[in-house]
Amino acid sequence: MPNFNNEYGSIKRWGIVPFLEGVISSGLALNFYIPNGVHLRFLDYKTARLMKLAGFREIRMGFESSDFAFHRESGNKLEVPMLASGIKILKSAGFRSEEIDVYILVGLPGQYREEVEESIAFAAALGLRVRLASYSPVPGSAVAAIKGTAPVYADHSCISTDFPI
Repeated sequence: MPNFNNEYGSIKRWGIVPFLEGVISSGLALNFYIPNGVHLRFLDYKTARLMKLAGFREIRMGFESSDFAFHRESGNKLEVPMLASGIKILKSAGFRSEEIDVYILVGLPGQYREEVEESIAFAAALGLRVRLASYSPVPGSAVAAIKGTAPVYADHSCISTDFPI
């Protein structure tokens, strides 16, 4: 069961389209997963449709928060309206709501419970499954320097990303 890491759009960079076309033409019944999330900036209908036809069973996206300020402060990797556009592309390519998950960060320094709840509600309103991801800054990174290094919720024993909510 291969999985692909799409951090920074690597799927587009290494040219997944010829690979997907080869899998489809082979007739092999394969299952693929992207556990680390699809970067929505690099998702288009053709790629999404080929992914579905080739055997991708679940798509995960790093949405992180519905808070516009969070995205602005973290470099605008994803703009909130992009999520709805990405969902539309995935659904038109044949993915069902129950095959689409989004990651929402919890434990950001300065984050309030209400922000997490609003983000969950936002994603749920789009018909998505939510997976909570614990915030853990890379020591020495710009984000760690700006936001601090210790997550607000130090005890992560109650947080699991094994099952969507």
